Amino acid sequence: MLPMDLLKERELAALDEKKVLEAFAEKIAREGQIAGLVLVSCSKWQVFLRNFLSGMARGLGFALGSTLVLALFLAGLYALCEALIVIKLPFVTEWLEKFVLMLKSSAN
Repeated sequence: MLPMDLLKERELAALDEKKVLEAFAEKIAREGQIAGLVLVSCSKWQVFLRNFLSGMARGLGFALGSTLVLALFLAGLYALCEALIVIKLPFVTEWLEKFVLMLKSSAN
């Protein structure tokens, strides 16, 4: 995990642990791997808490978004059913009228 590929062996022998970690953090920052830098600078509990809270936020966003999309879909389906009832298609109109009455009665 240490950036031994960047540092030559003779330079690595001269560096103490702090300088090795600084070089590792610099390599991570240069490559844009912020998550690795967070792991170096934070404790395991902070990383766990941050990941847990971000997972909870993603789950809540998914639930709210799914509910909104499903509500819009059902509203469109209801409008389509009412439009087809107005057209008076044979056999389909009777079934759609029963379906719309069932939706209205379950909403109350």
